[in-house]
Amino acid sequence: MRVAEQIKELGNKIIERLERDKLTPLERLERLRRFEEADRVTGSFAFWTPSSIGINDISTKEFYSNPEKMYFCQLKALDIFHHDYPLLFADNYNTEPEALGARIGFSNDDTPIIVEPAIKQKSNLYKLDPPDPFKDGRLPYRIEICRIHQESLGKYFPTITSINAPFSMAVGMRGYETIIFDMVEDPDFVHNLLEFCTHVIITFGKAIKSVCGSYPSLSDAWSSIPNLSPDLFLEFSFPYAVRCLQAFQHSGWSFGGGHQFSDDWKKSLRRILASGTKSLMLFEENITGVRGGRIIDLREIKEMCKRYGVFLYTAIHPDTMLKGSSDKIEALMAHWITKVAPGGGHGFYTSVLSGTPLEHIRTFVNTIRSFTFPIRNNVR
Repeated sequence: MRVAEQIKELGNKIIERLERDKLTPLERLERLRRFEEADRVTGSFAFWTPSSIGINDISTKEFYSNPEKMYFCQLKALDIFHHDYPLLFADNYNTEPEALGARIGFSNDDTPIIVEPAIKQKSNLYKLDPPDPFKDGRLPYRIEICRIHQESLGKYFPTITSINAPFSMAVGMRGYETIIFDMVEDPDFVHNLLEFCTHVIITFGKAIKSVCGSYPSLSDAWSSIPNLSPDLFLEFSFPYAVRCLQAFQHSGWSFGGGHQFSDDWKKSLRRILASGTKSLMLFEENITGVRGGRIIDLREIKEMCKRYGVFLYTAIHPDTMLKGSSDKIEALMAHWITKVAPGGGHGFYTSVLSGTPLEHIRTFVNTIRSFTFPIRNNVR
């Protein structure tokens, strides 16, 4: 059976299941984003290789190059785990640099990495033309995934995709260590590079919107502490990301965490919330203090998010999914739910690494599905 036929068959099966629910996943998320209570809590997970969710007949290279096979894996995961929506994340940090000349490498079942940056010499920047999102590199692959989803399940599920933020794209274009030296030795060059990256990202994001009706969010892990200090973040990441958010009608922005928990964390967090982002991602290390992160008051963060109309995602750390226990995952999520889920405005996220027990994924999803509104305080 051709992949397109498999997608149609699986899609119909998923739609049949959804008809038994009170709300579609799209309706549920839209209601929660308006800070209204829905039927239950919501959430989803990303995965980076087909084998990490038990699919062994599609290679990682096919997953990152064939849009039909990548989307089939998303539907297969939905059919197996019944999470709330697929996350159409496909090599977020590499596709734009690759379309501009970066060389990508695959090794066995690992995710792709940049093995040679696009800009070896600074002068190379001024010879580059912005790529065509519908022709160059794997940008068309990213757009086609969104088109397939919109055609197959767009009436039932949100279209959630993500592309580089300007600073993270600049790292992919130049290399992390090199750009750190550039910021000290030649900041004007870095700003020129960021201007170029901003133009590329806005063009790419508008192309995605043209086929699926939704703008992508911004992935910006390279902007997180300790990759950037708060001062460098404000100079080299924040203003360029804000320009993209404005162009994308204030889509989400995930920068890996840390900056909102600086010494004056409320001031820093207000700046982030006022940036125009529609969502804030809080990672487990920022909530529980694991790995040296500061323990924070989730309820206070939620109230700040509500004042700015920003949807709050709480994210289980991939290592917890990989190495923790089902009991730990369930208890952690239940604790967070009682603190921030009431009143809407909250959802869950995690990412699944290769080797994660499938039972841990089921625990993550089943915990989400088991909490209906109104949320009770006397949870397990």
